[in-house]
Amino acid sequence: MRHINRYPRQGMRLTLMLLPFVLMIAAWFIGSAVRLEANPQDKLLPGLSQMIAAIDRMAFTPDKRSGEYLLWADTLISMSRLLIGLALSSLIGLGIGIAAGVFPMYRAALSPLMTVVSMIPPLAILPVLFIVFGLDELSKVMLIVIGITPMLARDLEQRAREIPAELFIKAQTLGANSWTVVLRVVLPQLLSRLITSLRLLLGSAWLFLISAEAISATAGLGYRIFLVRRYMAMDVIIPYVIWITLLAWLMDLALRQPAQSLFPVGGRRPGMSFIDIKNIWQEYGDHVVLERINLQVKEGEFCSMVGASGCGKSTFLRLLLGRKSRLAGKSPSTASRWRRSRTAARRGVSALFGFPAPQRAG
Repeated sequence: MRHINRYPRQGMRLTLMLLPFVLMIAAWFIGSAVRLEANPQDKLLPGLSQMIAAIDRMAFTPDKRSGEYLLWADTLISMSRLLIGLALSSLIGLGIGIAAGVFPMYRAALSPLMTVVSMIPPLAILPVLFIVFGLDELSKVMLIVIGITPMLARDLEQRAREIPAELFIKAQTLGANSWTVVLRVVLPQLLSRLITSLRLLLGSAWLFLISAEAISATAGLGYRIFLVRRYMAMDVIIPYVIWITLLAWLMDLALRQPAQSLFPVGGRRPGMSFIDIKNIWQEYGDHVVLERINLQVKEGEFCSMVGASGCGKSTFLRLLLGRKSRLAGKSPSTASRWRRSRTAARRGVSALFGFPAPQRAG
């Protein structure tokens, strides 16, 4: 079998997913043990006990000067700056994206402007932001806004321009004005894309935040990292970096769920498959029931499965409807939604199986 056609089983996939992290952690602690054995005062590669002591000092011991728990105080300040910046960027980017993507008159003015502004390195104008907005919170928030808003606006504009013209024509034929078209046709299509774009830009937003805090701040995660850098306190820097990574991952996870559940339509474009099965594999002992099954069904299409008894039709349908876990392969993300509320009924999704008396399920 060619390697391009080989897919890992679920257990192997989990192993391959964890293996790089295990190797990095092992390499770190091996290097730390070697350096600490040669020099117990070494600060470059702190050991686990040193980092645990630093976490206890930063997170669970009040600071002698301020009386605050520094890790939690820094987290609260940084997260407030980040969330305000992301919220403003989302509102501005969505407004510009809709204006440039839907209205040709606005597109002529806004699209070239956003293209040029998106090419300006945000960190290059950080001194300008400090001069214009001062050294307080506003300059840090504005760096995030200026850094990610142009990319958001361009992405949403492109997505708006991909909406089929037939939808606009049908809406206007039914008497919809421009405002109604934006609210009923365009906005539902863009909300899912907005969340996806935010997920992709989270790393950039954190970069701009930490850069601003490192240069001009009195508190925050970025401020603390660059403050302890003076003392080569790697036992503090490494836990802070891991904590920032965990926060970013949790934010990505929090954005992923609404994109999948609240806006199931906006993430799919016309012509895309409503059902997309890839390399489904199912076996019972030594008996292979399903082997490398691939299936794509678009909206409005009808698919029938014909075969002898025991060929795997019922097993395949149960996998499709989420009533049975697959052994390997990729099943449609829509299957999880079919089990909830009335999604299947609204979309006309049904499964007929059994002979001679078909039973309707789903």
